[in-house]
Amino acid sequence: LLPMLRQNNTTKHLQSLFTVILLALALPGVGWARPIIVPDRPAMRLDDLGLYEVGYTLRGGPEVRLPVGWMSGLNSPTGAACASAGVQNGREAWLLHVPWRGRTGVTFQEFTLKLPRVPKIDLSGATALGADVVGKSDGVTFRVYVDGARRLAVNRTDDAWKPFSLDLTEWAGKTVVLRFETDPGPLDDASFDFALWGGREIFLSGFKPLVQSHPAPAAL
Repeated sequence: LLPMLRQNNTTKHLQSLFTVILLALALPGVGWARPIIVPDRPAMRLDDLGLYEVGYTLRGGPEVRLPVGWMSGLNSPTGAACASAGVQNGREAWLLHVPWRGRTGVTFQEFTLKLPRVPKIDLSGATALGADVVGKSDGVTFRVYVDGARRLAVNRTDDAWKPFSLDLTEWAGKTVVLRFETDPGPLDDASFDFALWGGREIFLSGFKPLVQSHPAPAAL
């Protein structure tokens, strides 16, 4: 799995078909702004967006946030990883590995979105373990939070993609934080916990982007 990590493809994930507004919403103790993503079409692939927040919390320690768009493999100081992981079982995968050097804990990735007022909003995706670690890991717990409310918690021990779907319609017209989190599981063993998220996408039913006209320049 490690050779599949593409740590130098930041450019790809910064290329989005969506308008991204960087608002000066400074995080406590942090000097950068929180990226607010404003969709401009009905479907949005989260894995194509490089403007997210990522961090980790070691057991018994404070939450630590890293620079916006941070990507790293398992060579980070804590072992926490957030990176594209190639393709597994026909689906593009995103690795979110828990800390494992010294102490374990959770790793998270957050997307802040300004959702439009539309009749229906859905978040879909899938979870799995890396194929190379099945039988070596005791499992990983995957969680999804919407504005701090937990909407998904599932423990995985195999590499088959398990789809999930969440209805976000109640947040239409609001700015929300989607948090994807991985935990080493009930035994708190981070060994071989290659946690993969796949195909994470937002669907905005009935969304019609604002079309702006650009008049031709006046003749000289």
